[in-house]
Amino acid sequence: MYYAVYHGKEFQIWRQPGGKTFRLSTSNKNLAEGDFKYDDYTKRYDKILTKEELSYLDEYFELTFLARYQGRIFQLASQSDEKLDKEDSWVRLYTDDLGFMKEYNLAEDSDVVEHTYGHVYYATAKIPVSKLEIIRERKNLPINSTV
Repeated sequence: MYYAVYHGKEFQIWRQPGGKTFRLSTSNKNLAEGDFKYDDYTKRYDKILTKEELSYLDEYFELTFLARYQGRIFQLASQSDEKLDKEDSWVRLYTDDLGFMKEYNLAEDSDVVEHTYGHVYYATAKIPVSKLEIIRERKNLPINSTV
């Protein structure tokens, strides 16, 4: 996920292939800032950022969330909320290890997310964040790469 800091406030952004950059929010409080539209599919408010707005960014970075569960590190297949800081936050792990999922009761309510050349990848059942360690990796990016 990509983030930026604009006038001291952090927000998530998304670059559409072909050039448009969107500021994303799950809060309707940003509607007062103008030009935000609600997207029923993503359940988010988004706003297309102009090149001028992009030139005022203080920081631009990528955050990658991983999870350490039962001594192993996994990519996240999905998560309940953006920052995983709520009491009821949960994640679903991305794995191809069905035996591991069965051993830790993660196979029930799992989903096949990718099936490539006979290799199957799953999103496990939901796991409360309190039962694992969330690892956040931050990579700073050049601000001009957003324009």
